[in-house]
Amino acid sequence: MNNLDQIKAIIEPLLNQHDFKLFSISWSKFQHMKTLEILVYHDDKAVDLDGIAQVSELLSSAIDESNLVEEEYLLDIGSAGAERELELDQLDESLNKYVFVKFRNPLQGADSVYGDLVEINQDSITIEYRVKHAKKKIELDKENVAKIRLAVKV
Repeated sequence: MNNLDQIKAIIEPLLNQHDFKLFSISWSKFQHMKTLEILVYHDDKAVDLDGIAQVSELLSSAIDESNLVEEEYLLDIGSAGAERELELDQLDESLNKYVFVKFRNPLQGADSVYGDLVEINQDSITIEYRVKHAKKKIELDKENVAKIRLAVKV
């Protein structure tokens, strides 16, 4: 188990207890300082500055007490964003949410679609979208999904 996996094992239960979910964790350098970047999200609401402060305080002490990081580092907590990109294995959490899907190969004359993710199967997903006032559905092979992210209706 590497350092990030060990840190993840410590912080994920803490995040879950406070209704946050871990989106990503990584090491980077910021102005010659080792930085632990952690992105979090909520299922049903935006992460605000108070939420970031809460997570920062919670995780900072847990990571320090674990002694997994021996050298000095910066802890950078942020929101994964309202339009965060999704991995295909994260789609179950996004069922019935509004998404943007970019296709690898055009379908029905289009290379992308905005709509609600209404069905997830082993090999395909179904998006319900609107053309004027009519609802339509398109089934996509997961192999034809170049990119999928949450989207915000305007």
